[in-house]
Amino acid sequence: MRTVIKTPSLQRIRTTDNGKWIAQIAMIHQTEIRGGFLPTLGSSFLRQLYEGIATSPETVLIAAVDDGDVIGFIAGAFSTTAFYKDFTRRYWAKLALGLFGHFATHPTAIFRCVETLRYPARVRSTSVEKAAILNFCVSSDLQGRGVGRLLFDAMMNELKTAGVNGVRIVTGADQRSAVAFYEHVGARKSAETEIHRHVKSIVFEYDAACGGQMTDQLRSVS
Repeated sequence: MRTVIKTPSLQRIRTTDNGKWIAQIAMIHQTEIRGGFLPTLGSSFLRQLYEGIATSPETVLIAAVDDGDVIGFIAGAFSTTAFYKDFTRRYWAKLALGLFGHFATHPTAIFRCVETLRYPARVRSTSVEKAAILNFCVSSDLQGRGVGRLLFDAMMNELKTAGVNGVRIVTGADQRSAVAFYEHVGARKSAETEIHRHVKSIVFEYDAACGGQMTDQLRSVS
């Protein structure tokens, strides 16, 4: 088991210059969220996704770094719909080339992609779209040591500074540790939904003004 000697540094990643950190974020996602849909699209797709999140004006990507390596990350969006549009506009050629073979052998993945892209529009049709947590993960051997709370508070502070109040968080109902974490930090369970058919998710709402106590620890990488 890896031991964190000191509090990890928090880095807001704004460029793709540090490819090592982007690759490590993608690997943590793929390793720790095995039951999710996005890891099934492959490591190359995940790297492109986090490159897009790092460089989009619609998103915030924060990494917890210890001894030069990423040990956890959190990604948020001011508008999920706007980010999806920005990401597909900038990466459509790479995505088409990289995913063609996967879709040819896994045609159901096409429908799951459509379900993922349509979800923000479904939410917006019933309420005002809020900022959202896109993905949030800490390496399993370092969970329970406060790294997740550092990342969460840093993200809430970034969103609050940008004028955001309400934040929507969607997590799988079977992700028990994630559900317990959001309940612990004071997020309010507001609904249950299905982004993908027959896969239950829980929707939490959080007031960003309640978080963000770690502002002095966040550095910007640009």
